[in-house]
Amino acid sequence: MIRKLMLVTSATAAILLGGCSAATQPARKTTELSGSRVKDYATFAALKKESSAIVRVSAGDSRVDDLNGVPVTVTTVTVLRALSGAVPSNKLAVQQMGDASMSLPDSSSILLKGREYLLFVTPFRLTPSDDTGRFIVTGDQGIYLRNEAAPGQGARAQFVFAGAGQAPSQAMSLPAADVDSLRFMR
Repeated sequence: MIRKLMLVTSATAAILLGGCSAATQPARKTTELSGSRVKDYATFAALKKESSAIVRVSAGDSRVDDLNGVPVTVTTVTVLRALSGAVPSNKLAVQQMGDASMSLPDSSSILLKGREYLLFVTPFRLTPSDDTGRFIVTGDQGIYLRNEAAPGQGARAQFVFAGAGQAPSQAMSLPAADVDSLRFMR
């Protein structure tokens, strides 16, 4: 839920140095989208309590929509496994504020096609009785991106926090082996 919203547009120029000469790129327009969370979740238990489901998903195609003048990205995800709660199907539309070309300092990372995530989700509603058919990441904190271990380094795959604010229980990464059993919540 977003309490306030501010759009800031700025032009930036980049200077590339090559050898002894300098070249400049034309000014590039960037947009920053900022929102405030009404609530932060300090623990996984609190995050789970306000989520309708915890799912492991693979991100698919996305599109940018306009929601009352605010750009939102809607990504179709395939549910690989519902770990808690129920989902209406194995395909969900996950809505996130902004788009991939924006600077989003107060929002979770936009889902990337082909990547796997652990998501705490809740239905998105404009009003309490409105069923949009979309889901949002609970509190913008319930999102972890799966990173594979580097070959030959003995490291294990893990899910890394990709949300906004502080990670619940300050867990910046979760061992992938603990995700399906929800062992990280204990």
